[in-house]
Amino acid sequence: MFCGHCGTEVPDIAEFCPNCGAAMRPSQATVVDAYSPSDESAKAAQKPKRPKKKTGLIIGIVAAVVVVAAIVAGVLLYMHHQDEIAHQEVSLSINLNATGYAAPEKGGVPVKISGTDLDGASVEIYVLLIYTDTVVELHRGDYTIAAAGDAIAADGAFYAAQDNMLSVTIDENGISDADGNADPTLQLGYTEVAAESVTDDQIAGAKQALIDAGVDEEAATAIAATATTKRDTRLAEIQAEQEEAAARAEAEARANSLHISTDLYELDLPDYWYDKIEIEYSGTDVTVYQKGYRTLSLAYITVEDGGPSYWTDGDVSGAALASKESGNRRVVVRAAFFSYYAEEFYNRRSWLPSKLTEAELRSGIDLQSLGTKSYDDYAKASNSDYSGSTIAYDAIKPTIVTKW
Repeated sequence: MFCGHCGTEVPDIAEFCPNCGAAMRPSQATVVDAYSPSDESAKAAQKPKRPKKKTGLIIGIVAAVVVVAAIVAGVLLYMHHQDEIAHQEVSLSINLNATGYAAPEKGGVPVKISGTDLDGASVEIYVLLIYTDTVVELHRGDYTIAAAGDAIAADGAFYAAQDNMLSVTIDENGISDADGNADPTLQLGYTEVAAESVTDDQIAGAKQALIDAGVDEEAATAIAATATTKRDTRLAEIQAEQEEAAARAEAEARANSLHISTDLYELDLPDYWYDKIEIEYSGTDVTVYQKGYRTLSLAYITVEDGGPSYWTDGDVSGAALASKESGNRRVVVRAAFFSYYAEEFYNRRSWLPSKLTEAELRSGIDLQSLGTKSYDDYAKASNSDYSGSTIAYDAIKPTIVTKW
């Protein structure tokens, strides 16, 4: 027989349908006593249709699966979107504090950024700061920003990195520093070093920092060369300045050693006499000797009063070789003619000072003639031409200044 509820064939003795559990009442079942081919069509005609309850269940299950899949897809899409947002790069502005710095064409200030991004991956990158304010793109994470080395400007000026390090955190709230301050000013400081103080090691270190930051070696070498040139040029300038200063100091010392000043007058002795004479003061009277000799003076300087009628020019043993008048008073420079004494000495005149030597005469003639005459020019002379003995005093005369 068949279940009158679901059409399932059940044993004749069954009280309930094994498929749907319906009670097998005579009105719900059909009993077939014997088989015949013509009965098959009858069975088919008598088999009831599948109820709508099972179809609805299937539809409900399918709908539920679709809803769950849509929810899951939505959640996954949202998470993906949020991940994309989290991995978007953030613009980080780094300020360069280096007064007067101008970046070379293929260089800049090397900076190292290291830390960990939001995925826990280690980050280590180098950037070149070219302008005062440079923007760097970074993902969320914790970073340290520090100078990767010293810097070299376009003109070869050398900038030493200051001892500063910046710590920043980039998260969903933005950028903050180690103290939690939002949107901090990130500034790296560099100080220009005097060119003459820059060492080869400093230049080599700055060159390597440029290479580490991605500058090709040829360009880095050229940039380093500008620093070396600037340093060497400055050192040469300093040396020239020092030599010039030394020369000025020496000239001033020479001038001072040859300058005679009293209450009544002042004058300058010839530069040719520098470091070859000794000067003795006695009030307003001044005596100039050759260094190492005291027999004959090179000059005796004094003030004479009374006017021209009282003044005498003297002779070769003490002639007035230079003078400056003012009123009835004059400054006069007297000296013996060493050329005359040379001739007399050669002829062994008995009246000559006993301590007078040929060496003193040779030196005196050289100084009086400012190096233009020698002892031998006069020792054997017989024409009394002693003009060489006046050359030094012709140079003294225009320098005389009276103070009365």
